Amino acid sequence: MSIHLNVGDGTFGSRTDYAAGNFPNALVALDLDADGDLDVVTANRYDDEVTVFLNQSSTVGAHDSDELPTVTRLLPNYPNPFNPQTTLVFDLAQPSPRMHLAIYDLQGSLVRTLINESMDAGRHEIVWTGRNERGQSVASGVYMARLEAGSVSHMCKLILLR
Repeated sequence: MSIHLNVGDGTFGSRTDYAAGNFPNALVALDLDADGDLDVVTANRYDDEVTVFLNQSSTVGAHDSDELPTVTRLLPNYPNPFNPQTTLVFDLAQPSPRMHLAIYDLQGSLVRTLINESMDAGRHEIVWTGRNERGQSVASGVYMARLEAGSVSHMCKLILLR
């Protein structure tokens, strides 16, 4: 398999060849580590081999851990689908006197409030263990995470498979 990695300026570098089993019959590109870069997963049904390639290059607009983010956003959770827990990562471009992050079911009912407090600017993460406000495990299904910070609101889909 050949991959062209993102070199960080919106272009891709030269081809890099990787061994990924004999005749990979499935290829998926997704952001496994929630860094904004697409990663690649291959699967081979003949020898049950799965190969993961994490794209470790930086992208335009990415920031080092010492720099503050320039936008407030909720990044994709990982892993997704998940069981028993998933990590939600979010950036706050400025301090938020009231930051709210909660999980809702598809009917819009509150399942669990994860954060409801003031927070400093920066990258943050929190783990949701698939439990509701009473500490009970919730059923398999699709849930929505909603981040509200000031006038900004973002949502992402979470898939729980038990």
